[in-house]
Amino acid sequence: LIFISGAKWQKRRKILTPAFHFNIIKQFFDTMVEESNRMTKSLKDMENSTVQDLRSFISYHTLNIICETSMGTSLRNMDVAEQERYHKTIYDLTEILIYKVIRVWYHSEILFRFSSKYKEQVKCLNILHSFTEKIVAERKQYHESTGGRYLNFENEIEDNDMIGSRKKRLAMLDLMIAASNNNQMSDSDIREEVDTFVFEGHDTVSAALTFAILLLAEHKDVQPDFWPNPEVFDPDRFLPEQVQNRHPFAYIPFSAGSRNCIGQRFAMMELKTVIGTLVHNFYLEPLDHLKDVRFLMNIIIHPKQPMRVKFVPIENTNLL
Repeated sequence: LIFISGAKWQKRRKILTPAFHFNIIKQFFDTMVEESNRMTKSLKDMENSTVQDLRSFISYHTLNIICETSMGTSLRNMDVAEQERYHKTIYDLTEILIYKVIRVWYHSEILFRFSSKYKEQVKCLNILHSFTEKIVAERKQYHESTGGRYLNFENEIEDNDMIGSRKKRLAMLDLMIAASNNNQMSDSDIREEVDTFVFEGHDTVSAALTFAILLLAEHKDVQPDFWPNPEVFDPDRFLPEQVQNRHPFAYIPFSAGSRNCIGQRFAMMELKTVIGTLVHNFYLEPLDHLKDVRFLMNIIIHPKQPMRVKFVPIENTNLL
């Protein structure tokens, strides 16, 4: 969906859009809460509740969320070695892609085949594709055994009270399987989109969460162009009454226009769920500060060095 264009993009976008209807993505809320609670538990079990590399820690959990919501499977069901292999492959492929981007001559696939990185890319893609193909096959088998009764997305969209109501949660993969049953998507098309959701759906959110947590830890007080005092951390600038007087393109983290991010509601729900859970359970203490950060040019902007944050547990959070 990111790289295709023209009639193929329009057809694919039309097929995938129902998967991001608000009444569909609401059912992913439970998955996000469960993973946020696991994150909280791991922080409380951690020595001194200090995270030595915030991005890596957050990314582990956002990858779990996107795998469960996009594919209907949890990485926790894999053995530890397989989990680590999958995580590492995602990051290795990111490094290879940025390597290609900044070397214009490698934009040609013919020339790139002569690069040492080409073999690495093939290896990474084989790992990701084999994992995805296995999940797709298992999911298809499940729907065949249940007569496809969990593939009626029209009923799901009409249901306005879905949170916690489903015994078997749908995933984005299910919508694509439904489309494949109508010959709208091939198995290769499904694999492409699932890989895209996983690849783009966790790193973006983990980067946003990393910077949000650093800012919240650093600015405990939560303190004239489009943006008055642009260097001041001021969440109130995003209140509805502030937004309505601002040009819609003044702030576009999800892009804009017909090719805007199809998963922006999903991403915002995940961001709010994770941050809400963390600030409910912890005081955030900065050990490193953003003013000292050197940024790494990548597909997503990241701190170049590990960023440390201390999560101080709040006692009796049930009273908050």
